[in-house]
Amino acid sequence: MGNKYDEMVAVNQAISEEKTRLALQVIQEMVQENAEITIKELQERTGLSRAFFYKNGKVRRALEKARQESDQVPAMKPQQVILNRAMEKQLQIMMRRMKQLQEENEALRVENMLWKATIENAKIGH
Repeated sequence: MGNKYDEMVAVNQAISEEKTRLALQVIQEMVQENAEITIKELQERTGLSRAFFYKNGKVRRALEKARQESDQVPAMKPQQVILNRAMEKQLQIMMRRMKQLQEENEALRVENMLWKATIENAKIGH
């Protein structure tokens, strides 16, 4: 059962990496086109959700950099930079905790299946 879980995690990671690659590619294309870089335009060009562009740190940083380089958005204030770093750190902590809980949940599912099998075997034996 753990093997299927590992495969599922690997597939999800591959999908996430592909989405990230697509978003970064489109951002770079828009920079080269000197196009106005908006979330709405990125959504239309990639088919990705609005939330993706805010939640994915690598994509968000690339988007902010592209906007700053094209003078579409003024440079962030130092307080905002500090807040963003703190939020990024909190997100990393939460993501690690979520992974721990997912692993714990999977282990409990396996344990539950083993107990069910034991109970069924005990019923059959009597």
